[in-house]
Amino acid sequence: MHRLLLFVPCEKVILSQGDNAATLINLMQGLAVPSNLPIDAALPITWFAYAQWERGETDIETRIDLVAPNATVMSSTLGEIVFESDKRFHRMLVRNHGFRFLGGGDYWLRLYRRPRASQEAFIEIAAYPIPMALGPEMPIVGQPSPSSSTA
Repeated sequence: MHRLLLFVPCEKVILSQGDNAATLINLMQGLAVPSNLPIDAALPITWFAYAQWERGETDIETRIDLVAPNATVMSSTLGEIVFESDKRFHRMLVRNHGFRFLGGGDYWLRLYRRPRASQEAFIEIAAYPIPMALGPEMPIVGQPSPSSSTA
């Protein structure tokens, strides 16, 4: 049976040319945004969902969902892993451009699997919280600041 060893969101993944080892940089333990950020704004960051597996006997299909605090599925990525018999470890890497803001609270990165080429329902096997904290208000480009007056 295949086994999930690691599932985490991070800001960068570096793959070594020599041994193809992965280096994960800045594991995401939360984001802070100004409290006046408009709902549905896109945070301009690139980030990755990374999963590492130990080889199993059957190939699998995967799904990674990013779920907002209000239970909206913001993105869903399907993939499949064909386990090669000569490799013990396999990795899955999903690059994400931007992070949509739907309010403060916990966003969840969820990982699901099912047997490859199956009609079975996906089964959730891992979930990682990404807290979104609201900080002090900041000027937002294109919006007048609260202290400006029109006379």
